[in-house]
Amino acid sequence: MRKSASPAPTGPVPICFMLDDTAPVNPMTHLYPHQPHKLVIPNALWEELGDFCAEHDVRGKTSVLPNPSGCGRIDQGLRVLPDGHLEGFLQAMHNLAQQLDLTPEIVTHEMVVDPQTGRHLHWFEDQWVARQDRETIADYLAYALRILKQAGLRANGMTSPWSTGIEIEPVYAAAISDALWRVNRVRHTWYFLHVDEQTPRLTPQVTYRDADHGRTVVSLPSGTTDFLWYTQYAPTRREGLAVAREAMEGLLSRDGTRGRLVELFHSGGPIIFHSHGESLFSNDTRAGLQGLFELILRIEAVFGDRVRWMRCSELAAQVR
Repeated sequence: MRKSASPAPTGPVPICFMLDDTAPVNPMTHLYPHQPHKLVIPNALWEELGDFCAEHDVRGKTSVLPNPSGCGRIDQGLRVLPDGHLEGFLQAMHNLAQQLDLTPEIVTHEMVVDPQTGRHLHWFEDQWVARQDRETIADYLAYALRILKQAGLRANGMTSPWSTGIEIEPVYAAAISDALWRVNRVRHTWYFLHVDEQTPRLTPQVTYRDADHGRTVVSLPSGTTDFLWYTQYAPTRREGLAVAREAMEGLLSRDGTRGRLVELFHSGGPIIFHSHGESLFSNDTRAGLQGLFELILRIEAVFGDRVRWMRCSELAAQVR
């Protein structure tokens, strides 16, 4: 890891954790059906995450899939879940929202759903969005936002599955603004699309501005890959923790002198990193969840009050 030539920061550096793919079911079972992934994610995982974030004041965002893998709308019921599970999941999301902003991750994170009929189209969402105009995209994003709202979850940003919108980003950003304003009356919004592991300093950018109506959209990039991803393929919790701890060294070494988070800190920040719900689940060993907790404790030990946890909306509000 190269060292930044930037001077040491003079005040607390913003730090933000972004979580993708949060759902009561494991998206991996549908994306990779040939692999032995377990379907139902226990609500206890999300409850433990919420308790930890509250205790350590961890802030950022989590996406919530409105219709995870096309299994059903979370405001109406998922046929694959046992009785009471969806209600417990939504309560856990309400609690998590005390620390983290909420976003949809489009609608299914997989196949496009026709908002009028509920039927699946033969397109993945990223491929479909790349071929649509601003109004059509805004309608689809608004559909996702309404599902969350009807489930009692108010979103203030958007998360892109895979690289959704990257080919037509100016149009996509404008559609995000239209949808957030239409459904939740959010004027200054944000989205997560880009991952930048190389640039010494991350630069959130305004990608859409409507000066006449006072609306802006900010792109917030993550500075890391998901260091917990491969815990899903470890057969035991012990082996999964070994995977997480080895990958953690690339983010923040035990002695605090090396790693991508150190580089971002010395650049003056922001420090933005991300993971996925299925990575925390780790195919029911929860090795990833423990790995995340250990990283956050290491962040506290190394940086202390030299960093300040922020929601994505708070971070985006600083970009004008």
